Amino acid sequence: IHITSDFVSHMRIQQALTHIIDLFALKEPLYELAIKAELFLFIKYLCQNTQYINRNKKPIDSKSKLNTYKCKKILLFIEENYQRPVTLEEVSQYIGYSKEHFCRFFKRNFQMSFFTYLNKFRIKKAEYLLLHTDLKIIEIALETGFDDPNYFTTLFKRETALTPSNYRKRPSNTTSL
Repeated sequence: IHITSDFVSHMRIQQALTHIIDLFALKEPLYELAIKAELFLFIKYLCQNTQYINRNKKPIDSKSKLNTYKCKKILLFIEENYQRPVTLEEVSQYIGYSKEHFCRFFKRNFQMSFFTYLNKFRIKKAEYLLLHTDLKIIEIALETGFDDPNYFTTLFKRETALTPSNYRKRPSNTTSL
């Protein structure tokens, strides 16, 4: 299924998926239940478009299954390795592609470059650590895979519009997780 703006609930579907990814990245207590709830909403939104789906139904081919498997494998790799330096050579070899093919595959399936996604993932982990630990900002930067605390702060501010220290200081009732 290719979800376009023709879908009645395309924005809700996109928001549900984004929220699922955020919940998985942050892994707060009981995150599994929250993900399950979001998945039910996601399915609901898809079902609201059943007529559209049935009209444009295509059989799932083995290439789609392979791509899904490769995407899951990439996400697992990121989850297991985000805390350390990761190279394109390493991840592309893990998936079984050349660097160039891996970059094209990743961009096509995730709509961003591998390192953009990896850094967004790391920032989500950092957000959680800032709110739920007393670690120093430099420790959080290192814990989330950033060797340079200044680069960490720059990316963090770009993603959240706040510096890490301001993010930590903000009132907890404005947290949007």
